Amino acid sequence: MIWNLDFDIWIFMLIAIDASRLEPLQRTGVEYYSYFLIQQLKLIIPAQYRVVLYSRADVTSALTGLPAHWQNKVLKWPFKYLWSQIRLAAALWHDKPDLCFIPSHVVPLVAPGKLVATIHDISWLQGPESYRLRSRWYLRLGDWIAARRAAAVLTISEFSRRQILAHYPSLKNKIFVTYLGPTVAENMVNKVERDDYVVILGRVERKKNIQIVLDAWERLGQDNKDFSTQLYLIGKLGLGSKDILKRLDDGSLKNKVRWLGWLEQAEVAKYLSRAKGLFLPGQGEGFGIPVLDAWQTDTPVAAAQSGALPEVVGQAGLLVPNNVDAWVAAIKELCYNDKLRKQLIELSRARRSQFSWDKCAGETWQVFKLILESPEKNITNSELDDD
Repeated sequence: MIWNLDFDIWIFMLIAIDASRLEPLQRTGVEYYSYFLIQQLKLIIPAQYRVVLYSRADVTSALTGLPAHWQNKVLKWPFKYLWSQIRLAAALWHDKPDLCFIPSHVVPLVAPGKLVATIHDISWLQGPESYRLRSRWYLRLGDWIAARRAAAVLTISEFSRRQILAHYPSLKNKIFVTYLGPTVAENMVNKVERDDYVVILGRVERKKNIQIVLDAWERLGQDNKDFSTQLYLIGKLGLGSKDILKRLDDGSLKNKVRWLGWLEQAEVAKYLSRAKGLFLPGQGEGFGIPVLDAWQTDTPVAAAQSGALPEVVGQAGLLVPNNVDAWVAAIKELCYNDKLRKQLIELSRARRSQFSWDKCAGETWQVFKLILESPEKNITNSELDDD
């Protein structure tokens, strides 16, 4: 914002936000990040800043309305690919925003002004076998552009920050960690008795390491014929899901493990509220939002001792090494050790207050302000620490 003494008027600064990730009806991690972060930014960005959300379809209904100084600009594009690189880039050149925020990996190669981008993780590099070739190159290109062009880069955990810096050391002084929040609200939670099942929440795909929990489930059924606890998988299907679903239809897991598909968050809250626990076996997770969703419902968590999960879970959940014996032990503890369950619930109630979308948006806005107020196109993370 600039005060013009000659004309005695306010000159508004323009903030552009790529809101295309709000369009999918069945959201997952990156889409939830965009949705909840933008919802909170609506509440804290002052009226002297004009904000334009760029998308391929109208997203105002998804956001339950916009403040007077916000606008949704729909950029039609007839093709499946290259909306960011061509259509969005052209709109940015036309509007010339003071700052552009890209909350996902896809950064326009050529665009004017100062840029903030979020790199959630670089799992495409750490586990390339879990991605199709086209997806790997797409993500690689997006991260490379963000690393070269961004005035500041946001990421979602210290683990992701270290992984990103190992590959893009030039980002050392301009990468910022902003922790995420839950997608389940407390008003969705039902205080009910627990049923005899546990949940794995997230996309059903190879990289989520679901197979190791299925191996543990088979072992428990073989060792104890009375083992009757059910396992529910909640999430969209991804790469490698055919092999997982085939196991559910054949052999000893039939009628013991169910795939429920993608569910609205109110339904997720209902299932979590009645579950004995949440399992998150994925290796190399960039954050782990399902942990926070489980804690919202007072559901104890067992998570992989890998990636950002130890950073998020802390002492408030079981951290499980990547072997079947460890998961068998974790299942027994989480399902049948009532004393441990109560301890984990109490610890999680204290820890979950550290993670919220309000805090994420506030820290994101601090980065925006530093860039907007800086005469240079780049800032350093030491400037934010000193603010």
